[in-house]
Amino acid sequence: MPSPSPLPAAPRILRPVHSAVLLEGPAGVALHLHGVDGAITQVPLTLSALREIAALAGVAGEAATQDAAPAR
Repeated sequence: MPSPSPLPAAPRILRPVHSAVLLEGPAGVALHLHGVDGAITQVPLTLSALREIAALAGVAGEAATQDAAPAR
């Protein structure tokens, strides 16, 4: 009998974030979020999540470049 699929992590509300950093370690890449109250949340990232973040950053960068272009 196949084992059941793991349940997805339940979403939760995070406190306001002061800073974020991507760190690479022996277990892979993790996103560390530092809250304004000093709390730290660590989120392990998969390769597909990193690709999604890169794609979103690329789209945001393109939009910012277009917004900064002088009007003719």
